[in-house]
Amino acid sequence: MKKIHFTPGPSEVYFTVEEHIKNAFRDQIPSITHRGSEFINLYQETVENIRTLLNIPDNFQIAFTTSATEIWERMSENLIEEHSYHLVNGDFSGKFQKAAKALGKNAIANMAEPGTCAKVNDIIIPNEVELIGLAQNETSTGAALPLEDIYTLKKNNPNKLLVVDAVSSLPVIDLDFSHVDSVYCSVQKCFGLPAGLGMWIYNEKCLEKAEQLKPRESIMTPIIHY
Repeated sequence: MKKIHFTPGPSEVYFTVEEHIKNAFRDQIPSITHRGSEFINLYQETVENIRTLLNIPDNFQIAFTTSATEIWERMSENLIEEHSYHLVNGDFSGKFQKAAKALGKNAIANMAEPGTCAKVNDIIIPNEVELIGLAQNETSTGAALPLEDIYTLKKNNPNKLLVVDAVSSLPVIDLDFSHVDSVYCSVQKCFGLPAGLGMWIYNEKCLEKAEQLKPRESIMTPIIHY
């Protein structure tokens, strides 16, 4: 009998994944060169299917990373010059704030009790803040911030980048991307895929910020525009 654990970590893999993996090895997909046309077509098909699945607008780009943890670091280096603001209500929303702080940013934490969410209408964010980070569904507790609250936060702070941790909610939630600047996730949750792949979705404002910071940041490569 299969056991499903409702805890942080990989969820149950979708039942067709085993067959997809067998087909991939049969067709020698793991052996194709990443510089060849076959890989380019595969990558393009993947991006187009994700764009359709999540209803992602054309002004957003999609990149893949080794994990969502890597994305915390890349956002800290590419999207924050000095100041960020984080809605922290559990371990994972707190890890982004700590990652930004470890990279020398003034990462302000708005702390809420684990299992609860911040009241966005009560939040006053300092003018110097460049980026707001939050978890739509805090993986460590399951506390979900309503989408309308996220949209309100962006409406109240139109000049700040709003980035959303959707690790344990995509592709289930019907997110309106016009109200956010960046969304990221890993595929081992609701996608039902094996762990080891992060997905980063970001708009042109994020690209502009990365280009602005490019001469100043040198720890990691800036965002690549595919």
